[in-house]
Amino acid sequence: MASNFAESIGLAPSSRTDSRKKTAKESDPKKPEGMTRELFSLLKQQGNRQEILSYKQPLPKLGVKLNKASIAVGRRTRKWMWAPFENPCRSDGLRLCHWDRIDRIENKEEYVFAKMNKSLNIPTYTTNEYERFLNNCKAWPKAETDHLFDLARRFDRRWFVMVDKWQYKMPGTNVPTKSLLEMKQRFYDVLNSLNEARDTGAERIYYDTVHEGKRREQYLKLWNRTDEQIEDEKRLLSELKQIETRKKYIEKKHSEIQKKIIERDPISPAGILSSAISPAPTIVARKKVPIKSKIVPVIKGAPPTPKVVTFATSEIQFDVLPIRWTEFKTAGPHARSLEQKLPSNIGLKKTGNIDKIIEYFSLPISVDSHEDSVNEYNALRNEIIVLQEYKSMMMANESNLEGLRNQYIANGKEPFIIPLKYKVVDAKMIQKEDEYGSDGELVNKDLADSLPSTSRTLMSLIDANIVNITHTRKRKSTIPVGFMDTEKSRTRDEVTLKEQVHAYCHDKLLPCVTKQYRGGSFDPSIFPEMGAMGLLGSPYEGYGCSGTSDVGYGLIAREVERIDSGYRSIMSVQTSLVIGPIVEMELSMNII
Repeated sequence: MASNFAESIGLAPSSRTDSRKKTAKESDPKKPEGMTRELFSLLKQQGNRQEILSYKQPLPKLGVKLNKASIAVGRRTRKWMWAPFENPCRSDGLRLCHWDRIDRIENKEEYVFAKMNKSLNIPTYTTNEYERFLNNCKAWPKAETDHLFDLARRFDRRWFVMVDKWQYKMPGTNVPTKSLLEMKQRFYDVLNSLNEARDTGAERIYYDTVHEGKRREQYLKLWNRTDEQIEDEKRLLSELKQIETRKKYIEKKHSEIQKKIIERDPISPAGILSSAISPAPTIVARKKVPIKSKIVPVIKGAPPTPKVVTFATSEIQFDVLPIRWTEFKTAGPHARSLEQKLPSNIGLKKTGNIDKIIEYFSLPISVDSHEDSVNEYNALRNEIIVLQEYKSMMMANESNLEGLRNQYIANGKEPFIIPLKYKVVDAKMIQKEDEYGSDGELVNKDLADSLPSTSRTLMSLIDANIVNITHTRKRKSTIPVGFMDTEKSRTRDEVTLKEQVHAYCHDKLLPCVTKQYRGGSFDPSIFPEMGAMGLLGSPYEGYGCSGTSDVGYGLIAREVERIDSGYRSIMSVQTSLVIGPIVEMELSMNII
């Protein structure tokens, strides 16, 4: 009674209230701050091993994205249960528990992740097979070989795990008797021997332990570089980039000088082949060609009989430019097989001639990726291109000689016979195959004045076109010098813009214009490149346009037009018919 009175006036704490609060605190824990109410409820139910109700979310309407899940009242729900499961991929009978839908448990569906199991087919061998085909390595006894294949089956050929589980150790240490590379080499050797013995028809697997060891050694050196070595490498790469930039500048100046030489002297040998060969200041191949003919004088009163032309020859050096192979100047390794790839601007005719010669010699399309093999293979294809150019020049010379012979006949002069060695003929065509040896050289040197020095077997396989080597002197223009010379009146920005656009057109557009023209195709990636350089919408300001002057826009159009009119058309259409109306509409809306 006294205690109740003391509690009523507040002198003593209420035991009933404390027990009630304590019970409420123990039975209903407080939700942690930052945790969502749904997650807190889910954790409580999981702790009590109760069923969890999963509400089906209604399908969203087309074009509407639901940011939050809406619980539809009255819809059918699916129940989940904390239940045990077994993975059929395991053989140890391990049982684990997870949340799963009741309908799947009742239907006894297979564990959903069982389909992800992938196992390797590790072959087995008998004792007889081992004694006959596999007992050829003294460093690997049968016990260690059996242990290797047992680990491969247990751990699905996970090599690092197999090395860790290797039970044979060095005496007195915990180091395995076999390294990772030795295990791989032994495994693939046994596999190849079993395939050959059983005649399975499987391809042989090549594993080079020496090469793999060197590769790992190089990676280890790369990983263990010091900070000073990394800084030196960055400095060397920066210097290399400067050297490459300087090299491109020199090549550009060399090309400009060659163009000026051709313009000043169009009859020079460089001008003869400029239309057929792309410029490249690299290796040249030179050959003697006849440049002057002398007709044997005819005695008056003698019957008109054909005479043989004798040629006084001197050396002319024709620059036949070879294939420009892809250069890998970036840091890091690359596959040497990429060095065998023909450039995209080589042309279909040259590619076809290379294929013909390669097929004639029964050579593979690509050789082994050895440095010497790749260099010799590329040198052979260079020689094929040079031979094609020589045949084109020889066809042109034969055509000029035939024209000269017809002029002599038309003028009533004595006709002459063109020797066979100056015609595009081979030994099979003139039925003189017996005059040549097995190496294709002329056997009877007395016939060198009339027959070709070789059988020309390879030349007969090559398809070539006549190169026009007759150049007419251009008539001087009546326009005075300096009439269109506006270089001095241009600003520095306009000159810089012209040089940048010229470099882009020469490096990006020129190499692919011939291939796209012949194939009737177009590369849409040109649009982003032109946009990044500011060529699209250049005379306008805003919307990312460069805002150049009208003179600058004209210089851009002229440089692109030098390559192809189609490129200039897509640039001017995007500028005048797309970007122009957008800018004009904005201006009209601002005025209104």
